[in-house]
Amino acid sequence: MILDGVSINSTELGVGASAIIFVSNGVITTLEIWSYDGEYPTREVTNYTLKQEGTWSSGRDMSEGPGN
Repeated sequence: MILDGVSINSTELGVGASAIIFVSNGVITTLEIWSYDGEYPTREVTNYTLKQEGTWSSGRDMSEGPGN
């Protein structure tokens, strides 16, 4: 299964990023991430929001960071 249209918003990522998630037998096997500005973080991103914007149940989101 391929889950497309995942947007990643974070103050740690500049203008943000998008992702595609590949799932096999119920396990995420690959996560491809594209940075919109071409700059990737040099450390782990700890404050972000993921949002479904693809054709597979769009509109849901998940956040990680202070206060979440």
